[in-house]
Amino acid sequence: MKIILCGMSSSGKDFARDYLINKYKLNPITSHTSRPMRSGETQGKEYYFVSYNEFLEMDYMNEFVEMRSYSALVDNKSEVWNYGTTYAELLKDNFVGIKCLVGAKAIKKAYPETIVIHIHTDDNIREARARLRGSFDEVEWARRLEADSKDFPENEVTKVCDYFITNNLGEKELKQSLDELMYVLVEGK
Repeated sequence: MKIILCGMSSSGKDFARDYLINKYKLNPITSHTSRPMRSGETQGKEYYFVSYNEFLEMDYMNEFVEMRSYSALVDNKSEVWNYGTTYAELLKDNFVGIKCLVGAKAIKKAYPETIVIHIHTDDNIREARARLRGSFDEVEWARRLEADSKDFPENEVTKVCDYFITNNLGEKELKQSLDELMYVLVEGK
């Protein structure tokens, strides 16, 4: 089973991925990134952290099935962060990963059996969750909202995604929705 989760910022993708890994023993997909490692992150767990030049070399060698670049504002300084998933990483059996819509589409094109699940959360709830994470920045949140509106046009979401989950009530609702979907996916085979 190959599962990709997608959704806007703070929609619950990380929680959903971790739940599927722990309960259903799916293997995580770990992407490469050129962004700096954050406090509490571990090399090879959240991401494979590489330098900007290493990332460009991997791209030149056609190692990525999908990749994206994002502009970020860090301490009022603009930076470009790259993210990409290698073909080698997708050789895992029974995987789950998180991707933007463009990434999910690229993976589904390369591996048509991939199941793409979109997690939707209302904007006001996403903002409240983002604020709870700490170090909330109004300018960065506005940038993320703008990027989300461009990255998740409704007509594309309905074309790329196979299943849709709403996550407005929190973890209990999300677990129940994931369990119901996994039952359909596993029993439906």
